[in-house]
Amino acid sequence: ATKTYKTNIDFRKMHAVRDDALVTVSSNGDVRLYDNVGGNARNLIPAQVARVPISVDTTQDGVCILVNYGSKLQLFIARNGPIDLYNSTARKERKPRPIDLEVNPQFLKNQNLHENSYLWAKFDKNGSKEEFVIAGTKSFVMIWSLSRVLQGYVESKCVRKVEEGVIVDGEFMSNMKSLLLAYQNKISIHKGNTIV
Repeated sequence: ATKTYKTNIDFRKMHAVRDDALVTVSSNGDVRLYDNVGGNARNLIPAQVARVPISVDTTQDGVCILVNYGSKLQLFIARNGPIDLYNSTARKERKPRPIDLEVNPQFLKNQNLHENSYLWAKFDKNGSKEEFVIAGTKSFVMIWSLSRVLQGYVESKCVRKVEEGVIVDGEFMSNMKSLLLAYQNKISIHKGNTIV
């Protein structure tokens, strides 16, 4: 199925969720939830950040959506009680509000950082259920516990400085005690219980 939209939506990122459902992010930061390719969006969540998205990821069930806007990470919940927002349209006042993921301000101050610039961000994909959000800047990896974020604890105190070089991707190994990082020209494993 194909659909050409009459308005210029300017899609920049998309992620297939399950069945035919998908999430897209436009150049202005708007998030759209679709129940199938070729249809109209079931829900449009207006941008809270007027920036071009770097990436979008979802949990395997599609309930949590992570959008990386470079200097800001936002988490959206695609469920309103029992209602799946990929299949049902929510009223404006019932649309999900983004959860801003933050880094401990004392850490930023100690490192003389004024703003993060996330190069990548994703949910860990080990096991049957995601447990962490992992994001990377040029020299740091930040980790949030997904269950704690959903309880309202949005600030990461788990920040690790890694070797020099631009980190382009990362994920936990199956034992959840090692973090695999890909740099522009090498791959390294960071081991130990100090990661999380």
